Amino acid sequence: MKREVLFAFSRALLRALSPSYALSPAQWFVLSSALFLAAAGAASARELTLEEALALARWHSFELRAAGAEADAARSAATAARRGRYPTLSLEGRASVLDELISFGFEVPPGISFERELGSKEIVQLDAALSLPLYTGGRISGAIDQAEAASRLKSAMVAATDEQVWLAARVHYFTLDRADNMARAAGSSLERTRIAARNVRSMFEAGAADSIDLLEADLAVAEASFALTRARVERRSAEIRLQILLGIDTGEGLAIPETAPPPDEPPSLAADISGKPQLAAASAGIEAGLAEVRISRADYLPSISLFSRYSIGKPNRDLFEGEWDDYFSVGAGLNWSFNLGNRTGHLTRAAESRVEALRLGRERIERDLSEAARLAGERMRLAWEEYRSARERHEITSANYRLAGRRHAAGDLPTNRLLEIEQSLSSSEAALAAARAGYHIARSGWLYAVGSDELRKGTM
Repeated sequence: MKREVLFAFSRALLRALSPSYALSPAQWFVLSSALFLAAAGAASARELTLEEALALARWHSFELRAAGAEADAARSAATAARRGRYPTLSLEGRASVLDELISFGFEVPPGISFERELGSKEIVQLDAALSLPLYTGGRISGAIDQAEAASRLKSAMVAATDEQVWLAARVHYFTLDRADNMARAAGSSLERTRIAARNVRSMFEAGAADSIDLLEADLAVAEASFALTRARVERRSAEIRLQILLGIDTGEGLAIPETAPPPDEPPSLAADISGKPQLAAASAGIEAGLAEVRISRADYLPSISLFSRYSIGKPNRDLFEGEWDDYFSVGAGLNWSFNLGNRTGHLTRAAESRVEALRLGRERIERDLSEAARLAGERMRLAWEEYRSARERHEITSANYRLAGRRHAAGDLPTNRLLEIEQSLSSSEAALAAARAGYHIARSGWLYAVGSDELRKGTM
């Protein structure tokens, strides 16, 4: 709300109060100061657009950051799985000292004997080996597919968390907008009842109204004043909830720009849930399960690898001289093992059963998402109808109140009937304010249900 509008409202409120209540100069000063401070505080409130709210909610979301960290970990795990195709270099070194060596002796006729020691008391051995997996039966490729599927699943979960953050930001934003409109409606109602009370007081002084009319008018003012207080408290509560969601200091005021009204035509309910991240996550889970099946079946097949090795040491191969010796070797290795209890077969069948369960789970998720999208569409259509009905009711009650005001001024309408009509107008204003924001909340729910890209945009 602009500063000029707030000051004008303050002056109008002071003028409205002056005929009804006799205040001392000090009380007028305190009241004027309070209204000025309220106007200054509201004028300095931070104006927050929907686009800014969506960006702040995404930046502040701890859940989204946690999901992003898990996605980063999954991508690193997929990269590590792909590195399984690379050669492996291993180094080994050791040094030791023996207190004695094994020796042997023999005697050659006539009377000649020989005695030799095996090895060296000082042992130094260095080995470097390079191995390359040539064939693993699908173990490495299965692990890669499984890790990449897990990475896609985590990325889909990030997208799902994104949608939840955007939906929460929209709902809280339009809830504050609704509270704003409700507070304005309550303020308008209070202003009307005070004007009516002032008119009744004037008529009472002229002898055209009795004390009952005066009491009814004062009661209406008290009820409207409490309704405004309650609307302001609810507005502040909605503001705090939005500030917490966005990570904004709760001591800072927020001002919501005027939101666009719902369209004149009924909204379209065309729904396509194929882009929902929950479906992508379920599909990635199935792919990870299929990779697990391939890994289990790989235990039926051998593993073949190439290797090369360089060895240097003392004494190494020279067991008699104890001198430094080195050599280089290349070759291939085969490893093939079987569990005689058919452990591999049982593990494979267990993995296949899990894949079937995942497929059924995806079908259930797709069905639930389709139903949720249809229900969200119907709620949006109902919200649009509610807004249209509230707008028509507000137009009728506004015209009725204007006519009732003229009749009351002419003495043709009793005070209690005028106040009843004012209550009807206030109710229609509140209903219109709630219906307008309610449509945008329902539409946000529909955008979330169908996975629309408009959910993250700042458009109405």
